[in-house]
Amino acid sequence: MIQIDHKRKLPNFIVYTTILICIGPFILNLCGLDFGSLKTKLDPELLSLPKSQMADALFYKLRGAFTHALLEWSAFAVAIFCYVLSLVHFTIKKNPATPIIGLAIFCAGCVDAFHTLAAARLIESVAENSNLIPFTWAISRVFNAVILIIGCSLIIQQQKNGKKWGSHFSMLRNSLLLVFLSYVVIFIK
Repeated sequence: MIQIDHKRKLPNFIVYTTILICIGPFILNLCGLDFGSLKTKLDPELLSLPKSQMADALFYKLRGAFTHALLEWSAFAVAIFCYVLSLVHFTIKKNPATPIIGLAIFCAGCVDAFHTLAAARLIESVAENSNLIPFTWAISRVFNAVILIIGCSLIIQQQKNGKKWGSHFSMLRNSLLLVFLSYVVIFIK
């Protein structure tokens, strides 16, 4: 039987609010609310407009791309923030599991940042963007899961071996492994 420490238990309000926030968009989507960007074709007549009107019309047509870039870049910023918070937590609690998981989230955020730069065509690519963008998105999602599995596996393996958790060398080795893995994924893309 699992013993629950009631001093550390989250309040029910926080648990139910978190569940509602997580499943809320799914339920709203089932009810017919569309969270997608409008897809509009580029009208050739836009090019004949005066420059100020043409710029406004082109920005309006590209709003889906801007929304995508802002959301992905926000996710990258949150990944950085999570990593910094994990380091702060480590300095307080001295549990190296937190920075490894934080670093895994940061590396996944770096792959997302690469996807954003590729989708915004700020990085030159050999492949055609219509093929590259869905591919980088899929790789980013898979990498997010794999990097967390690897980070947790490193923690579990170190606990099995009975090594001391305060070892800075093992934390550095694990961190470098995760950073190297994210670099390899970005380089291969």
